[in-house]
Amino acid sequence: MTRRRSPWSTAALTALITLSLVRAAGADAYDAALTRAVAAKERALDTRAPTDWEQALDLFQQAEIIRSTPETCYEVGFAAEMLRQDDLALDAYEVALAGKLTESARRRARAFVDRHAREMGRVELEGPDRTVVRVRGLYRGTLPLARPLVMFVGSVELELQAPGGRQWVHTLVVSAGATSFVDLGAAPEPPPPTEPGPAGPAPTEPTEPAASPGAAAAPEAPARAAASEPPSRVLELTLFGAGTAVAIGSVVLVVMAPAAIDSHLDTLRPICADLDGDQCMTAADQKSVVAAQDENDAIKTWKNVRTAAFVGLGVGGAAMITGAVLLLASPPADRQATGSVFVRPTSGGSVVGYSGAF
Repeated sequence: MTRRRSPWSTAALTALITLSLVRAAGADAYDAALTRAVAAKERALDTRAPTDWEQALDLFQQAEIIRSTPETCYEVGFAAEMLRQDDLALDAYEVALAGKLTESARRRARAFVDRHAREMGRVELEGPDRTVVRVRGLYRGTLPLARPLVMFVGSVELELQAPGGRQWVHTLVVSAGATSFVDLGAAPEPPPPTEPGPAGPAPTEPTEPAASPGAAAAPEAPARAAASEPPSRVLELTLFGAGTAVAIGSVVLVVMAPAAIDSHLDTLRPICADLDGDQCMTAADQKSVVAAQDENDAIKTWKNVRTAAFVGLGVGGAAMITGAVLLLASPPADRQATGSVFVRPTSGGSVVGYSGAF
C-alpha cells in the first residue's frame, strides 16, 4: 500500500520554501556579485591585464555596495593595489583589517598599510545625502561616509554626482598625514535658459553670436566617471537569467520525480514479499535481493531529487524576483533617473529598495 503525502506536510514544505525565499533574497545578490568578482580576479591573475583588474575592482565594489564585509574590502584593496591606485587600496585595507581576515590576507594588508599610511592624507566629506564620490573615475563611496577617505597628497579633483544626476567637480588640496574637512555644499543648479531677444532686421553679413554669461553650460564630468558607474545591469540580468534557469530546471525535476518513483515502485512490487510504503523490507526470493535493493535505492534517490528540486525552485525564484526588481529599479540609459536604489544593512543581512520615480 503506497503512502500519500499529507496536505499538512505539503503546507509545511510550502511554508519552509517561503521562509527560504525571504532569507535567500538578501544573500543571493551578494553571493552572485561576489562569485562574478572572484572569477574576474582569477582571470586578471592569469592575464595581468589592467583592463581585467579594472573589471575585477568594479565587480568587488558592486559586491561591497550590496554588503560590506572584511572579505570584499580586502579584495577591493588587492585589486586597487594591482592597478597602483594606492589611496583606494590603503582605504580598503584599513577597513578590512578592522574585521576578520585569513592570516595571509591580514599580513599582506598590514604590510601595505605600514608602507603607505604616512604618504597619504585624509578627507572628511560632508554634502547632500546619496551623493556619489569618485576620484580619477574610481568609485570611492556615497555620502554620508562612515569614515574619512584616504587620498594622494596634492591637488585632488572630486567627481561628484547628486541623486538627481547632476554632476560637478570639487578641487581640494590634500596634505600628508593630515585630515581635512570639506563641506561640498549643495549640488549646483542648472544654468537659467537664455531669453530670446526682440526680432530685428536680418544682418547683411553673417555675424558670430555673442556668448551670453547666463547661458554658459555646466562643466561636464570626466568621460571616465560616466563610464565607470558602480551599479551595473549585468548583475541584474545575471540574477534574473540564472534564477529563471534554476527555477525552470527545478520545475522539470518536480514534475519528473513522481513518475520516476512510480516506475521504480512498479518494478519493485513483483520482486518484493514485504513492501512497506515505497520501500521493500523483504525480497520475494534470494535472487531478487540485489534487484530489490537497487529499486529501493533508486526510489530514495528520486525522493531526494524531488526535495532538492523544491529547494532549487525557492532559491531560483528568489534570484529571479531579485533580478527583476533591480532591473525595474534601474533607469534606461536614455532617460535621467529621478530616484535611486539603496541598500541598508540589517541584523540579518541587508535590505534593497528604491526611492523616487522610474
